[in-house]
Amino acid sequence: MAVLTSTFRESSAWTRSLTLHTSKGPRGILVSSNKLGILSQDGSIKIHPLFGTILDAAILDSSKEPFLVVTCTQGFLSFLRLNLDSGSFSSLQNTNAHPDRFELVHQFQIAPPGLNYTSPGQKISVDPLSRAMAVFAHQTTFAFFVLDPTLASSSTSSSSASSSSSSSAKVPFSREYCITVREEGWSFWDAVFLYPDSEAGAGRLDVVTLAVVVCKNGIFSIIIYEYKKPTPQPPLFKTTPANHLTKYGPFPLPSSLLPTTTHALPTHPLSFLLFTDTLDMLHITHTPTTPSTPQTTLTHTSQTSLIDQIPLPPTSTSTYPLITSLAQTPSQNTYILATDSGHILTLTLTNPGNPPHVTYITRRNHTSHLTHLANDVYILIGDMCPGEVLSISLSTKTVTRVCRIENTAPVLDVVVSRGVGYVTSGDVGVDGVVAVYAGVVVLFGRGGGEEQGRWVPDDGESITCAAGDEDGVLVVSLGARKEVVVLRVGVDVVVEVSRTSVGFEPSTLGFDVVKGRKVVFVGTYEPAVLVLEVDDVGLSFGGVLELGADNGGWRIPNSICVIRSGGEEVLAIGLRDGTALFYVLAYNVITSSFGFKLLDTIKVGLEPIRFIPTRALLSDSHILVLSDKVWRASLIENESTLTIELNYVCIDNVTNVALLTSSTTPPTYIFSTPTTLSFISIDITSSVIQTIRHSHSLSKPPRRIIHDHATNTLIVACNKRESGSAEMTGEIKLVDPETGVQYLREMLPKGESCYSMTVWNIKDQKRYICIGTAGYREAPGVKSQGRVLVYSLKEVENKSPYKPPYKIKKLGEYKLPELVFAVCSFMKSYLLVASGNCLYQLKIEAESRALHCGAKVELRYPIRSLSVSGSNIFVGGANDSVSLYSFEPRTKQFTFCRSDDLTRTPSDCLSLSTSKVLVADKSGELYCLTNPTPNTDRSQPHIHFKTSFCVNLGETITRLHAGQMDTGFEVDDLGICSIQEDEDMEEPDTIDDGVKRAKELKTVYAVSILGSVFSVRGLKEESVERWKALQDVLSSFPATRPLLGNDYMRYRSTASHGMQNVVDGDLIRMYELLSEAEKQRVVDEWRFCVGLDDEVEAKRWVETVVRGLRTIG
Repeated sequence: MAVLTSTFRESSAWTRSLTLHTSKGPRGILVSSNKLGILSQDGSIKIHPLFGTILDAAILDSSKEPFLVVTCTQGFLSFLRLNLDSGSFSSLQNTNAHPDRFELVHQFQIAPPGLNYTSPGQKISVDPLSRAMAVFAHQTTFAFFVLDPTLASSSTSSSSASSSSSSSAKVPFSREYCITVREEGWSFWDAVFLYPDSEAGAGRLDVVTLAVVVCKNGIFSIIIYEYKKPTPQPPLFKTTPANHLTKYGPFPLPSSLLPTTTHALPTHPLSFLLFTDTLDMLHITHTPTTPSTPQTTLTHTSQTSLIDQIPLPPTSTSTYPLITSLAQTPSQNTYILATDSGHILTLTLTNPGNPPHVTYITRRNHTSHLTHLANDVYILIGDMCPGEVLSISLSTKTVTRVCRIENTAPVLDVVVSRGVGYVTSGDVGVDGVVAVYAGVVVLFGRGGGEEQGRWVPDDGESITCAAGDEDGVLVVSLGARKEVVVLRVGVDVVVEVSRTSVGFEPSTLGFDVVKGRKVVFVGTYEPAVLVLEVDDVGLSFGGVLELGADNGGWRIPNSICVIRSGGEEVLAIGLRDGTALFYVLAYNVITSSFGFKLLDTIKVGLEPIRFIPTRALLSDSHILVLSDKVWRASLIENESTLTIELNYVCIDNVTNVALLTSSTTPPTYIFSTPTTLSFISIDITSSVIQTIRHSHSLSKPPRRIIHDHATNTLIVACNKRESGSAEMTGEIKLVDPETGVQYLREMLPKGESCYSMTVWNIKDQKRYICIGTAGYREAPGVKSQGRVLVYSLKEVENKSPYKPPYKIKKLGEYKLPELVFAVCSFMKSYLLVASGNCLYQLKIEAESRALHCGAKVELRYPIRSLSVSGSNIFVGGANDSVSLYSFEPRTKQFTFCRSDDLTRTPSDCLSLSTSKVLVADKSGELYCLTNPTPNTDRSQPHIHFKTSFCVNLGETITRLHAGQMDTGFEVDDLGICSIQEDEDMEEPDTIDDGVKRAKELKTVYAVSILGSVFSVRGLKEESVERWKALQDVLSSFPATRPLLGNDYMRYRSTASHGMQNVVDGDLIRMYELLSEAEKQRVVDEWRFCVGLDDEVEAKRWVETVVRGLRTIG
């Protein structure tokens, strides 16, 4: 049987970001291990699969166009270009228009396939003037490439290079200009090309200087390599380049320093910065050999400590944040620094002899990479947490989030139930919650936990309204005092920054970014709207808009918001009399004030108006307007003319609306009526109600998740490392899947963590919740054990609405010598438990209700996964792939039946029937093992499993789960069917956990540690030929063939088998990157392969297949 695999949800674990300066402006490029992402201005990401594993990537700015240089595990050095001939900006008649995509320009092999610590490819360093490039191994070897703009990729006819025929771009590179450098015993830590001294004459521009941080025997040093371009150029250059590379050093560094990051300085020739693990910054200058200085030297111009500039907790006395990246600003003397703990700083360098100036700005999520995109915009990539696109003002030292880059990695578990899929992720999503009351401002921890800090106004003062942003700036008004207070919200503190008297009592506040400035709009009872700019020291006056007579007190501002279209920004003011005013905003640089031009006045209703933006900050051209009813207000720009359009949103009896999250598309709102509270996603561009995708923060990373059908709740097991301790402590939570409400919490003893969880089906309408743990200690100092905990969960009637409607009770426990890695319901009344390398069968005694071990078997390796079907048990071993055991209830014995014929490292397994199991291993392989003979046949006891299909998904799979998510897309006519075959129904009455009846087992979902969700479905035999033919055509088509290694089958093949009986939906979806002319060529080639004469039917089938792959699950 053949299967179809496709990525149901793309991975979101970006490791770094780069900026590609194209003819159409800068483009943010996101890099993961096997994908590239093109970042749009709204935060959306266009994914380009590479079908290879990236080791490193860098930007090469050539004279004509920039290239993305990539190394991969296949040993290739690839030059890619971004083709921006986007169809969205082209005429509909242009059949050559296509979406943005990467294209291969040049490629050749620099190392053998695989990972080798002495093979180049681990790190790429590019000269800032694009004169040279170096590719490093971990140790011993690196390749130094000389770049020349007169060269073209076609000059390497004798090499193993391959170029894209669809691109006319030429790379300033030739393989003959490569110098291989060997440094025996040295490990390459970091490397940076230095800027030349342009004032020293043209001769110095021909000298390329490379500084390499190396380590040998625990001692760090710096080696300087100089390449001097020969004059005149030798005709047979390939035999002489190494003669022009000179080595200086090594120059030892102080023994107490551990280098972390280096960066070349464009304003300080032959100088670079080196950061260390103790937050020391060394300014190092290389003095080359000249007639006056016969010896090359390396000078520490200055050494600066950044410890005092970063606010650290009192407990962080021995461990400091690490500088992970440094980004150049438009001012060449100023840089933005980022630490792994999320600290953002600015660094300004003056003259070489003067100390640098360092200023602390703010703290964001834990960061792994910071890149300058354009002007004051930067890309911040999170380390297993969401990234951001930030606007950082150097003058005011303010940080504004432009958009959020989602990251849900790592995904640790998945469950599919009743057409809905739930996955757990390490992404918590928020740093804290600020609650504003009349008498206090309180900062709570993640998920609304413990109080972290508070601010209390003086006696007699009362907070009347508040507004803030996502960067920790909060503005509150003190009505009676007619003052506005600026508060700065930190990780664990709320600090008052300044107070400003506005002269009138505020009625509402609005916070936004207008014309690149953070602005607070203060509506007053005058009535008027004051504009105040926000900076580090407080507020400054920026203009006033008087609204005229108050008309009996009802013409008072009740809500303020800013909407945008193109480059225009419009101030929306909602009044208490139900009128909405819209003013076009302008900024006068000379007077530093805002101007207002009335655009429109609309009578919306009789009740006071409230505006609800579609984004938390920097709202777009649409907002919701709440008065008597809910409306959509749109700012329309047509031929330089602005108009306001109002449309009714069909949701009745709404009393309040709030924006829940703007990270989903479409955004999600909370709607309240007199009797209900609803979570609804609205496509604000079309007023169509769409299905919501919930995302709930649980304050602790969830490890395991199960869905309880009886109560329709999620049971989530979380682990958290306690402050100052290396131990993890577990917690069990009962969560409403629709609202995220946490009904119950069950804490485990300190140091005991959750490893596994299942629903134990005893009999019909009777089930328990079972938890497998590790780290339990009966007394301090005693060796830790594992436990099996059994809970009952019941729904109860409570008269008080403040009490949870559920009750959880611990019924018993069973102690085991090692951690419990897997638990599984078995044959309706038993529980299978994997602890260490032993498999236990547990049962509850009828009278005492105590857990009792009925059988036990010891295996060769530790057990990592369990899955059952009837009396058959599939056991995944740490180094022994999957073995099949059977259990005989009468003798209470386990019997070994079959095993895999290969040694593999499974991470999870899922039984598809009594004779078939789907396995995922830690190297990214997904394979299916089939038992060729019945278990009762003992005549051939040594027959192994047969591999029925296998594929390499490219990411480590953590969990497998069977089910079906509703997509509303009919796939029967495409030949897609259930992965379970009818003849596999040997024991259809089995209700064990992880096993579904054949009619339910339509899809298997596999989740990865990088955040991807893959789906696996079956293909009908009569349709396999069509699918495989389309896959073969696209794998060899120039515009869709893999970019890394240029061998699709090699990437998808596993270590033990080639790609077998699998059709890759991700490759077929590459069809979407083609122009109309290219699509027609693919369809023509495909229908010739399958013998289909009807051109219209062929195009319809291919288009339907591609459209279906976007949605089927």
